[in-house]
Amino acid sequence: MISLQVDEAYAFDYLAILHTKILKLNSAKSSELFNQVYNSIEKQIGAETAKDIINSNEYKNLLKANIDVFDAVEKARKEEPIDGRIMDNLNQKRFEAKKVIQAKFFSSDLQEIKS
Repeated sequence: MISLQVDEAYAFDYLAILHTKILKLNSAKSSELFNQVYNSIEKQIGAETAKDIINSNEYKNLLKANIDVFDAVEKARKEEPIDGRIMDNLNQKRFEAKKVIQAKFFSSDLQEIKS
């Protein structure tokens, strides 16, 4: 494994992706990885802050955005038509949810840029 320096909200987005896989795939591997990543985040930002974020409406919104993206990708995987604009809108909602977490809990802007 490698470590990367990323925005805190980016790390929580990764956590939300793993959370989505736990919910959608009932994946033990994702559950194990979720716990490892959460513990790593917790060590870096503190247990209280990590707990506040994971229990926040902002995290719930990020998780919902990831579930919606997951569902759209699954639909496309089954060769059901999915409009590109819909997929772009779903990804934009995910990006906006990350921005809210970054601003609220870390008082900074995301380094990530969207076109």
